[in-house]
Amino acid sequence: MATTPFFQVEGPDDPELVTGLKRLVMLDASELGRVRAQFRTAPTARPMAVVLVVSVILAALALLIPWGPDGTNLAVAVIVCMAPLTYFLIVLTGLATRHWVRERGLATGWRRRTRLTVPWETIDPGRVHVVENATAVVFHPDFQDRSPTYLNNLSDRALLVCGFNSATGDPLFRYWLLGTPDPEGLAQQIERAMVDAGLEARGLAANASRTAVRARYRNGGTALLSDHRGPYDPVLGAPSPG
Repeated sequence: MATTPFFQVEGPDDPELVTGLKRLVMLDASELGRVRAQFRTAPTARPMAVVLVVSVILAALALLIPWGPDGTNLAVAVIVCMAPLTYFLIVLTGLATRHWVRERGLATGWRRRTRLTVPWETIDPGRVHVVENATAVVFHPDFQDRSPTYLNNLSDRALLVCGFNSATGDPLFRYWLLGTPDPEGLAQQIERAMVDAGLEARGLAANASRTAVRARYRNGGTALLSDHRGPYDPVLGAPSPG
């Protein structure tokens, strides 16, 4: 049985708006309890294959450029080689980034840097979705309208989570696009942690897979299956399993 209430604000005069925001904004990752599971934002096979092919082509073009006495061709070669180097820097950033499932919330970022935090009581179990073809998500009109925090790093799969906006605080809730090769596993760990924290989150992982979003480069792809959560919107919740 659920024993912990979700963080919800009924209106601008709700005293929970000020007290709750002060508590959430000042929250540090260390206050979320021990780490239960961690997930890398590692790149998946398809985008890495594209990067590898592009890198080989650009490297071959750079080798074919004739060297000129004025150094112009050298500058062109350097510029051509910068593209694959940039891709691999993004990959390295992804390998260094983690999503930590902790006892009382989600933390994401680099181990030695301040991490963004999303407490479990601010996450709506009905607004969690697996995302396929996540590298195309920036072209999806729904995602553009909602301005998600994009934590992907060339992973072709991700988990979309609507929770407290610890990045800026305004809007109150926002979508977090958490790149990972195993979004289903991340959803399962989040569900277990939320349930253990006393929140009614049973069915979160199953609902996230059932309502998966697929983005496409040309037409935007599948629309989000739940409305964007405004500051005073109640929690939808996930359908109970079975």
